[in-house]
Amino acid sequence: MKIVLCPVSLSNPLSITSGSPKVVHTLALGYLASALKANKATQNEEVIILEREAVMHTLKTVKKEILREQPDVLGISVYLWNYQRAMSLCEMIKQDNPHITIVLGGPQVTYTAQEVLKENPSIDIIVRGEGEITFCELIEALKRRTPLHSVQGITFRHDNSIVQTPDRPPNCNLDAIPSPYLTGILDLSISEKLDLETSRGCCNRCAYCVWHRAYKKINYHSMERVFEELKFAHDTGVKEISFFDSVFDSPERGKALCTFIQTEGMDLRINIFLNVWSVKPEYLHMLKRSGTFSLDVGVQSMNPETLMLINRPSNVEVTKKALAHLEAGGVETICDIIFGLPRDTLQTVKAEIDSISSHRLTLQTNFLQLLPGSQLYETARHHGLVYTEEPPHMVYQTPTMTKEELIEVFQYGHFVRHRENMRRAIESGKVDRGVRLQWRFDSLFGG
Repeated sequence: MKIVLCPVSLSNPLSITSGSPKVVHTLALGYLASALKANKATQNEEVIILEREAVMHTLKTVKKEILREQPDVLGISVYLWNYQRAMSLCEMIKQDNPHITIVLGGPQVTYTAQEVLKENPSIDIIVRGEGEITFCELIEALKRRTPLHSVQGITFRHDNSIVQTPDRPPNCNLDAIPSPYLTGILDLSISEKLDLETSRGCCNRCAYCVWHRAYKKINYHSMERVFEELKFAHDTGVKEISFFDSVFDSPERGKALCTFIQTEGMDLRINIFLNVWSVKPEYLHMLKRSGTFSLDVGVQSMNPETLMLINRPSNVEVTKKALAHLEAGGVETICDIIFGLPRDTLQTVKAEIDSISSHRLTLQTNFLQLLPGSQLYETARHHGLVYTEEPPHMVYQTPTMTKEELIEVFQYGHFVRHRENMRRAIESGKVDRGVRLQWRFDSLFGG
């Protein structure tokens, strides 16, 4: 059996700091391929990940590359921002070759599996939640042509109906899945930037996210596994690593990571996610001392009412102190805020933007997108959130912010970010090509 995995991924088009319009992340598919190769029943199946082909600009080109491989099974990861593109690709594939079994996975289809199958006849099977063990069992069943009813965690078509099997419990032993990098499944020569995952789950219970719903507790890779991947990446010439953990707030694991990097003398740029209330001077000092770290810190809102409604700690003074610590700590930091959250107003959001920019921190803004399965997705009408019916379910009006006001804060945030970029370019004597030079200098200097 031949299996093609295609990361039909786009960078989030609603993020101000998005770089290239098409960014492909293949880590999830790499884990699937690793699991298949480690499973006795599926280890001899041919598995291809279209890493290079997936960045091509047209769906017709991607379709051509998939059909050239003549797969028996096509697997695609689906997120909010690539949903429409993925659905279009599946329809095109099915029209040209109806015999290919198309399998989807990912957060966008996990909690809407039955609806997705009803609305998209080109899709055959959906893997819900964590996919490695499920996908192995599914491929084994397809190979042997046995009924799929015994495979946990899938939704599929059967006799003109849709069948949903029971959920599969999370995998508590992440090290049982071989590293897609150490096994050579993912090609490190494609990019100098590497995605790593050291844990699954989250200590937070944010209303806009489903990570905590999928995992009742955080499951970890051993630090030995993490160190092995880091050393391999460094020795292979990788320059930058992004940890895909929801948050890297464990002091013990953070200290172990920094100690390892220092001991090995690694010259790596490393990005991690932190909760804003976890920012402490001693932690920042440790990060800075051990190398080039950059932080992605979730502020999201500084309105106490909003924070309570989205299940985040509502002590704004802690956030303000954290911003001051980040500026003083000298660690490169991106601060995230979300437009369109319940109870936020034009005034509160502008104040958040001003507060972050006053500390000379990099601003990243996103419109609220309602992820199926999240608390806000299920209570959107109750909160009066108006959003696009089709993914990415972007909120464009709330009871406290009109559509025009949301556009205004987006433009305001965009201007502030580029104003800060220009200021830094002037101070350093360098002009960043990414900075739009049409911003007026009188605005930059307050004239």
